[in-house]
Amino acid sequence: MEKKNETSIVTNSGDPETFYKWKLNSLILRMVYPQVLSNFYGKTKDVEKTRALVKDIGKRSALRVLDRFPIKEFDIKILIRKLTYKHWGAKSVIKGNVKDGVLRIIIDKCPICQGLEPLEIKGLHYCIPTSGFLEGAFQILQQKYDKLSQMKFTFDTIESKGSNDKKCVHICKIQ
Repeated sequence: MEKKNETSIVTNSGDPETFYKWKLNSLILRMVYPQVLSNFYGKTKDVEKTRALVKDIGKRSALRVLDRFPIKEFDIKILIRKLTYKHWGAKSVIKGNVKDGVLRIIIDKCPICQGLEPLEIKGLHYCIPTSGFLEGAFQILQQKYDKLSQMKFTFDTIESKGSNDKKCVHICKIQ
């Protein structure tokens, strides 16, 4: 099967509506994101610092997104599903109990790392901004709503399709 290059895809696309269907912003992000992530790592030479930088991107995104598109939801599992679907376009499955203090957020079709070449830096995942976004969103919502303020939420990405895992998995720890 012949692999199409970018020129033939654009030339054969037909019309602007096709580009719209491709979600052009996502396409552009996916083209540059692996290089940006590699550059962060290249400057720090430290996986943990790079993880923190990338996670912070997600947190700052949550601040902007929730400012314009607020969510009022208090059921933690439903809130996570709404945040991953409404703002990332990804359906998630939540496993675990809030009472146990640990939830696993499983995303089969990750909008960030789906289809990207595997990232070859151990411990670094393309979809870390997702866990950063969730953590930032919960911090914002806790400031607004007393019903969420009694708990502390931390999120971390532990598996990623972009690291050759079968699914993207994020952990939510509740204290």
